[in-house]
Amino acid sequence: MLEKFIQYTDQRKFWNKDSKVLLAVSGGLDSMVLLDLFRKLPEKKRSLFAVAHFNHQLRSVSDLEEAELKEFCEKSGISFFSEKWTVKEKSQHNIEARAREARYGFFFKLMGTHDFDVLVTAHHGDDQTETVLMKLIRGSLLKNLVGIREVSWRENHKIIRPLLHFSREDLEGYAKKENLHYWQDESNFSAAYLRNRVRQHMLPFIKRENTNYLHQVHNLVIQLDYNIELVEEYIAPKYQDMVFHQEGTAMMSLPLLLKESEAVRYHLLVKFLEENLVDRGVDVHFNHIQTLMEILTKTESKELHLSAGWMIIKSYDRLILTKETPVEVKTQSLLLGRPVEVADAHFLALRKKSDDVGAVTILDQIEIPVDCLPVIVRSFQEGDRFILDKSGQSKKVSRYFIDEKIPVHLRRKTPLVADKKGNILWIVGFRKSYLSIPSETDKIPYRLIYYKTADVLEGEVDVEKRYQGNSSK
Repeated sequence: MLEKFIQYTDQRKFWNKDSKVLLAVSGGLDSMVLLDLFRKLPEKKRSLFAVAHFNHQLRSVSDLEEAELKEFCEKSGISFFSEKWTVKEKSQHNIEARAREARYGFFFKLMGTHDFDVLVTAHHGDDQTETVLMKLIRGSLLKNLVGIREVSWRENHKIIRPLLHFSREDLEGYAKKENLHYWQDESNFSAAYLRNRVRQHMLPFIKRENTNYLHQVHNLVIQLDYNIELVEEYIAPKYQDMVFHQEGTAMMSLPLLLKESEAVRYHLLVKFLEENLVDRGVDVHFNHIQTLMEILTKTESKELHLSAGWMIIKSYDRLILTKETPVEVKTQSLLLGRPVEVADAHFLALRKKSDDVGAVTILDQIEIPVDCLPVIVRSFQEGDRFILDKSGQSKKVSRYFIDEKIPVHLRRKTPLVADKKGNILWIVGFRKSYLSIPSETDKIPYRLIYYKTADVLEGEVDVEKRYQGNSSK
């Protein structure tokens, strides 16, 4: 196995003698074989390497494993780094994913601090097969069936998995021949985990049917990769033309998307969701894409709620991917000198006309006669109307939103200002009622200011401005 390892890593040029390599070593069979292979590389081919061990503290022997591995590395003259998982909440809910995030966070921190060029892990061919089968069982986007890539990048760090061409039997045979000491994790035998059930029940059947199964899985992964690369080359320019970002919100042009064939739409939607959600820890599933495909041609606005507080909105000429926000503006009285936050860093404040408002950016304002007090701010309600002109002609606020093509998610969080009689004075950020224009006989000692704090304003673009019409219409 050592000769095959040397030959294969030479052929793939994973690293060179001048590379700084960080080995992820748990103390189990796979990683101890990897460590031994590195130790036995010919000197002219051996890079400078160190061992990183993440102690999850989930088993009674975790500290003993760490201590033994540290002692082994010190005796062998190998630099050793370790860290304990100190998170207080270690419930079984999603523990594998949380442990993986913590583990890789430690590895990447080391790579940045000590200038390691590459992280090497001990994933092998059986891990690859198990991963592909698990994704098929759980349901996965086609591109994710690639499973474990031999070379990948994460957070600008290079990860190499040089054992994917070797089976678990290969590693067990090598460990026995070299008399390697390693720890067995008893959780690897628990039927509580899908991976273990796949390993114990499905893999033996596959091996009996085809002893060359690793080669077949490897060929499948290569073919998928070629197809993914081809699709990406084709859709990337189209994607750039139809997607833009503002203040953490991603938007996609519907007219441009609908010009494409159904197959191209599918791949563009996959890219749209994955590029904007995966790094935020949100999984993208086929049913999300399927639902989006179904609502694309609907005339009405639609919403699709994803996980982790994210949602996608079909609104007129675009798809909007954004974090969910509270549906309603809290009903509050606007008191002199007491600003009310009506959106993130956006405020309404009742001030004397002579007051200096300080270092803020005023977005809009109206004058408030004494007879209108007290004024309140609240969310939109069905039946709300506002006065258009001096003739008293009115219009429903809901109709105004539709006519001006205000997206649904903005309608629900748009504050309305009403006077003491409940008359709408202002659809804040969009339109003022005729009632907000004072008469010549009105006493006007106050103004109501809609503003954004200066520190938040710096370097930002206001998403809502794309939808705001002239407030004097």
